[in-house]
Amino acid sequence: AHVMFAGVGDHLSDRAPFQAGQFEAGTKELDLWLTKIYLEGNGGGHGMESYSLAWYFAARHTSIDCFEKREEKGFLFTIGDEWVHPVLEAAKIEAIFGDKIGQDISMESILQEVQRMYHVIHLHVVHDSMSDQVSAKWKKLLGQNLIMVEDYNNIAEIIASTVAVIRGSDLEHVVKGFDASTAKSVSNALVKISSAVS
Repeated sequence: AHVMFAGVGDHLSDRAPFQAGQFEAGTKELDLWLTKIYLEGNGGGHGMESYSLAWYFAARHTSIDCFEKREEKGFLFTIGDEWVHPVLEAAKIEAIFGDKIGQDISMESILQEVQRMYHVIHLHVVHDSMSDQVSAKWKKLLGQNLIMVEDYNNIAEIIASTVAVIRGSDLEHVVKGFDASTAKSVSNALVKISSAVS
């Protein structure tokens, strides 16, 4: 498997709203890209982030062998605790990516475009009273591809298990190697993904 890390912020308020590494298979290379991502921590104060920048980048600036050679979708995971901006403005796209697209693009439109090549999954990290309202919007947008994360320490296991389950593995078998607490957390997070696949 080849993995790419990217950092997503707020395209309306951040100086570095999108950063991306390269697809890598080696631990050393992945660690290098991950540690190079600049964590701005600015926040726009409006309860939204630009997760759709990752969708745009994946749809228009990536090439993946699994899809092009075998017609198998890749996996695109976004992780956060806020809703997504409804529109990517053409001027912002040009400033960030250098692409002249001529008109603004809605999040629904770019989501539909990226879903041609990728399983798009959002991990919503639960941590405050607003989580229910935000997750309801994500649920409407992504259906079973919204995963609620109660403990962010289990994100790596949730992602790996999601890939395994979508590729056909049984969830019970996948979590057998985890300690009891992690297995329960991952199973709870993936129950909808598992039932949708089976």
